[in-house]
Amino acid sequence: MRTETIMRAMALTQMFAIPIGCGSSGTSVTTGGATVAGASSAGGGTSNGAGTSTGGAGGSTGSSTGGGPAELGAACTFNSNGDTCVTYDLECTAEIKWVLCEGLDYPCPPADYTFLEGGSGTCALPQEFAGCSPSIGCQDGGFGGSPGLACSPGFPVTGGSTAVLCTYSCTSSLDCANISESCQTFDSNQRCSYNYCDVSDGQLVGPFWNACDAAGSGDGECLPYGGNPPEGAVCYQNGSVADGDLCMAYRTQGSTSGQCVFGDFCVPEPDNQDVGVCMRLTDGPDGGHPCPTASDLTLTDVIGANFSICAQDCSNDPSCPPNLTCQSVPGGQACVP
Repeated sequence: MRTETIMRAMALTQMFAIPIGCGSSGTSVTTGGATVAGASSAGGGTSNGAGTSTGGAGGSTGSSTGGGPAELGAACTFNSNGDTCVTYDLECTAEIKWVLCEGLDYPCPPADYTFLEGGSGTCALPQEFAGCSPSIGCQDGGFGGSPGLACSPGFPVTGGSTAVLCTYSCTSSLDCANISESCQTFDSNQRCSYNYCDVSDGQLVGPFWNACDAAGSGDGECLPYGGNPPEGAVCYQNGSVADGDLCMAYRTQGSTSGQCVFGDFCVPEPDNQDVGVCMRLTDGPDGGHPCPTASDLTLTDVIGANFSICAQDCSNDPSCPPNLTCQSVPGGQACVP
């Protein structure tokens, strides 16, 4: 899901001095000098800010003010000990692949699972929310028509210091392709960053699952993450796409028309994380937002968010609604994109 590179935002504390973490477990890594807590072992970040549409995260192309160091494209490894490329203000594509393995545990193609606990790759320019050097620059995914990535100072990190991170520029929240981001000001620069919600006087207060301000007034849903009690909550953009219909995982060309109605989430397709199907959100059978059908399977976000989606059990009847197919998921067979 699009708690999309929230694993990178775990170091950002612009609103409250707690680790902004989606993962309920994991180890911390150091990225460009900023300590970023690790997501749970079962998946990558879901609020993906790296983009996969045009530039293709994981490649060695992108904007660079210095032309890139000689290490660009060099072999690297990423695991619990960190990213061997950060010494050169670069990022290992194994980490990028790990972050881009989004959604529920079923959409990640089998080949991607080798990256969940680390892997090998090549040194690439850093993606969104990665630490960076202005002399090296950032990778540009180019998704959604957003302005290119740039190294931006002034992002608060755990401990009260600030970091220089790759972020997208904006003039309004509609410029932020990531549906969990809004346009905010850092060191007099307007940049896209995670849109935290249900916070008062620096404290997380709830009630969660309520309407919040995404790009406008009351046009989003505040969803918690990070265990029970939650560590934080992020406002996700809503739109007009009905349950079961095809949706866009990102704001596209400054529009929210591709987003799901309140109470649904755009669950990405396995082979194209930019598009998906609107499916009903749930906090599980014991929560306040149960699935509409008791037999529905609850598919949980792999990075430890406090929300899941309801999927029709198809173990006895493989027929599924339009846009969904019967697939193997944790716990059985379910109708998913």
